[in-house]
Amino acid sequence: MTKFNINWIFSVVVLIAAANLASASSDAFDLSVLRDILNLFDKKLSVLQCMERSCDPLAHQKMIAIENEMGREMRTRLAAIETFELDSLKADELLQASIEKLLLAEPKCHDLSYSCPGQAIGTIHSLPQFLNDYITPVQYLTQYGLRCVNLTNVQKALEILGKSIEYLENEKSNGGNYFEEALPAYNYVANEYRKLCDGNFWFGPVIHG
Repeated sequence: MTKFNINWIFSVVVLIAAANLASASSDAFDLSVLRDILNLFDKKLSVLQCMERSCDPLAHQKMIAIENEMGREMRTRLAAIETFELDSLKADELLQASIEKLLLAEPKCHDLSYSCPGQAIGTIHSLPQFLNDYITPVQYLTQYGLRCVNLTNVQKALEILGKSIEYLENEKSNGGNYFEEALPAYNYVANEYRKLCDGNFWFGPVIHG
């Protein structure tokens, strides 16, 4: 084998190794972002449930107002051309902002175990339908995602999340409650993430939406 051929083959091997390393690095970053998003969804659920237990009689109206504002922001595109990675970063930012606003509305919920002192211990709260419908798929997508998304399937998981965000960006508001308007997207992600768990621990029934 000539020296030229050896050098050429070596160069190709180095390039392939570099490409694989870059891809692995990208996957690790994407997985970190996705897990952060899922943890934010989980924290937001806890904050919403805390607000539901608070003494504030306007808690529901505040939740809806903040969620509707998130919906308006979601429909604002960041760039002329978006990727699933950009979509995920956008979701991360909006989730963080909505949690901050919820905590401003009810500062006592920085302690997620907070309940209104005037309520009897062991009081069972009947959640409003819009909140109950929201919590169910978000709990599932969070559980499935944290359990089953890994370096092997993170790009597929990002694609699923990205498609749901594109739906939310393009879906026109009917002037109603954004908790309800966003349900098809959350149900889609929950169902698709469940498929990533095939052969793994089963969390619950498939959510149809």
